[in-house]
Amino acid sequence: MGKTTSSSSDSLSAGRSEYQQEYGDLSGLNTSGLILRSIGTATLEEVVHSYLDLLETSSAIYEADGSYAIGIFSSGWCRFLDVASRRLAGTKDNREALASGKWLCHESCWQDCARLAIETGAPVDIECRGGLRLYACPIKTGEQSIGAINFGYGDPPTGQRKLAELAQRYDVGVEELAVQAKAYRSRSPEVIEAAKRQLTTSARLLGEMVLRHRVEQQLRVDIAERKKREAQLEASERQFRIIFESDMIGTGFWGEGGKLYRVNDAYLKLIQRTRDDLEQDRINWREITPPEHHSVDDRALKQILESGTCTPYEKEYARPDGTRVPVMIGGAMVQRSPLIGVAYALDISTLKAVESRLIENEFSLNKAQRIARIGHFKFDPNAGVVEGSDELFRIFGLSRDEFQFSDFMNAVRSDQREFVTGTIANAIEQKSGYAIEHYLKLRDGTMRYIRANGDSTLDANGEVAFLMGTVQDITERKREQDELQKTQKLESLGQLAGGIAHDFNNLLGGMLGNIDLARDDLDPSSQAMKHLNLAIGAFDRAKDLTMQLLTFSKGGAPFKTVISLGPTLDESRALALSGSRIRCRMDLSADLHPIEADAGQLTQVMNNLLLNARQAMPTGGLVTVSAKNRRIEANQV
Repeated sequence: MGKTTSSSSDSLSAGRSEYQQEYGDLSGLNTSGLILRSIGTATLEEVVHSYLDLLETSSAIYEADGSYAIGIFSSGWCRFLDVASRRLAGTKDNREALASGKWLCHESCWQDCARLAIETGAPVDIECRGGLRLYACPIKTGEQSIGAINFGYGDPPTGQRKLAELAQRYDVGVEELAVQAKAYRSRSPEVIEAAKRQLTTSARLLGEMVLRHRVEQQLRVDIAERKKREAQLEASERQFRIIFESDMIGTGFWGEGGKLYRVNDAYLKLIQRTRDDLEQDRINWREITPPEHHSVDDRALKQILESGTCTPYEKEYARPDGTRVPVMIGGAMVQRSPLIGVAYALDISTLKAVESRLIENEFSLNKAQRIARIGHFKFDPNAGVVEGSDELFRIFGLSRDEFQFSDFMNAVRSDQREFVTGTIANAIEQKSGYAIEHYLKLRDGTMRYIRANGDSTLDANGEVAFLMGTVQDITERKREQDELQKTQKLESLGQLAGGIAHDFNNLLGGMLGNIDLARDDLDPSSQAMKHLNLAIGAFDRAKDLTMQLLTFSKGGAPFKTVISLGPTLDESRALALSGSRIRCRMDLSADLHPIEADAGQLTQVMNNLLLNARQAMPTGGLVTVSAKNRRIEANQV
């Protein structure tokens, strides 16, 4: 619907003048476009006029979804009622008007007639709402209905009752309807039947034209695709030819049993053969492959036969001089029967040498880290994953399967865990580094002391991507430092003890001098003399004690002399057990050998033992002190 054609009432062959209905051309709303795009507006107009010129009514061609491919009105009756019913829709938007159900001419032509022809696949002949009749045929491509074509036919009603009914339905005047009805020139039944036959032929013609357009379009696509594939193939062949002839990589064609048909100079150079060897069939890739690589070749060949290509793999070629060259091999099948394939061989001698050096360097690095007890790490704080060297895992007592950050933190001694995690968190927050020392407590109870250093590495957004750093086991150094501190403390204590001993020795000297003077004034048999003699013995023991303090202060060895063990033990007994209820039995061999010892330290040891016994028996008891000669062999010490 949309275009209007006026024809002369005197002659059907007279010229046609066409203009748009006031609401415009509805083919602009076509959402399918199959018929419209395949055939074109001009051709569709010619097809419509081939039958519409016989009737001078109206005609429309629809897509399968109801979109208009074309609509033409030739008679004043049809033009008048179509415009009137369009106004009934009450909107300026054609799409809304078509969907409103109030555009009566559209409802008759599409909903009542053309749509039914598409659904049934057969012609439909009905009375339209505007007083004429409608005839529609489906447009088919094969068995599929892709649209419909219809026209109106018959004389407009002239009776007053019918005109009044139509005037009320379309909201127009009866007089104007009568004028339009009178203006239409009646067609004979023969003309109408001829128009129906032409409509049927036109429907079939339109279907064939759409089908032909589809075939032509597909043919154009196929030709374009073929040309594209041919161009791609040509480009691929050109690229392969460049690669093959450039000798950048060894390339060759092979067949059954390892036969080589054609190889480039790079391949010959790789295996140290000549082109004459190739032309004389003296090169077989199976024969130049050492036997230990035949199995991997067999797997690759099986993969090529199954999938057309193989995964690149490493092997060796044997050269005439007895050397071998490591190569990377890849291949593909060109044709199956007879079997022809293409293969490339890349010399990876340099790569293998680099790999060997990397392995050596890694071994040296691991060994150096093991000797220095230093491990390195890379920590991803987002994933919570730690990567590191073997020495790192050894220090923490973990296996390679334990790579979570929590695994490492569990090895930190519990009282320092919060300190360590806080330090690392702060480094991440500040995007900085850290250096700390702390203890580890391994699963077997082993304690280790480590120094950890880390630094932040930022991503493109300025956020911390990971921390990298080192961990060193300094347990032995820590132990040595602790021992050094103890030694320094002992040296300080020794200096203090030396000063005290020196002053005490001076005091003892003065006291001993006065006792000696007092003894000169007393009777040797007096009780006072006995007490002074005991005091002299105590002074001797005090002197020995000061000598021990001096020995300790100087860090020297004990002051050893040859002494008789019996009197020393008896003196210790008398001093330690004096005033107690404990009895002491001395079991000393008569032939005790003299010994080399520090008499003061030996007396102190015996005093301590006897005092312990005295404290253990507050109500009294018996203590036995025994001393015997015994020979000890060197291996018993």
